[in-house]
Amino acid sequence: MGLTYAAGKSKSGTSVNDGPPVTYDQIDVKNQYSLYLEPGSLLSDNTLLYGKVSLEKGKAAVTAAVAKDSKSKSVSGTGYGVGIRHMLDKSKFVQVEFMKVGYKSIRFAGETTDIKFSSTLGTIGIGMKF
Repeated sequence: MGLTYAAGKSKSGTSVNDGPPVTYDQIDVKNQYSLYLEPGSLLSDNTLLYGKVSLEKGKAAVTAAVAKDSKSKSVSGTGYGVGIRHMLDKSKFVQVEFMKVGYKSIRFAGETTDIKFSSTLGTIGIGMKF
């Protein structure tokens, strides 16, 4: 079980049309928190193949195409993925991971359309085991 926080933002959608006059250019998810489980299986003494399931929280920021108006709202969702981690020595490792996160639909006050979006993430990492 683990907990992660991403300080940056991930692009999670484009071109949502809410009818005239609102069209959203871009949807970003900022300040993402993830609580996850990573069950795995050893492929060798140094290599782990793992699956990942997660609960996700963050803030969706949408930007309107014409007015460049921006709105934000808290969102939550679930994710699933797969990764491989290889130990270089007793404390250092490299890993590659792919995740798909689907968020629950949101609707802003005064609008008629729900916005549903997702993120597909790929990471390459270097880490240390303590």
